Amino acid sequence: MDYIQPITDVAEDDDLSAIFQAAIVGITGLHPDLVRPLWQPQPPTQPEAEIDWCGIGVTVLSAVDYPEYHQIDETTGMQSRYERIDVRAMFYGPNSTRYAARFRDGLYIWDNYTVLALQGIKLRSADDITHVPELMNAQYIGRSDVPCSFMRMINRIYDVPTIGQASVSFITDDGLGCTTTISQ
Repeated sequence: MDYIQPITDVAEDDDLSAIFQAAIVGITGLHPDLVRPLWQPQPPTQPEAEIDWCGIGVTVLSAVDYPEYHQIDETTGMQSRYERIDVRAMFYGPNSTRYAARFRDGLYIWDNYTVLALQGIKLRSADDITHVPELMNAQYIGRSDVPCSFMRMINRIYDVPTIGQASVSFITDDGLGCTTTISQ
């Protein structure tokens, strides 16, 4: 018997980070070049100390057990589950707290909430802003972190054929039995 892999996928890795990067750009008004993934193979040059910018990263994808499975048709089935997504937005620069607060509070504006919801992502919480200036290039740079949590339903389609039809025999303790056919 072989393992079964999904034939469809959901936004993960860079695709998922891009959704949150677009949300920060849209809600804060920061230039798209100044909202970047926290961890990159070739990190770009860091902006000057007087420039406001943001680093964004998905830190946790937490599965909410148990997934549900149902057969779609005779050859495919779908597994669905809820997933919690934890995101950390780290704002840098002289106005780091201002931009962090804009993002946190802007997530609760219905129009902004709806843009994420249309992508299957719903806000769970936007937590306290932590101001933690960071020493970079021998000077302290303003830094304000906003941890956020979101939920989404993920669906994966698999090629899983149904049994179709099977005959089943039932025998009770007293020796009585019956045979029936089960169709899916």
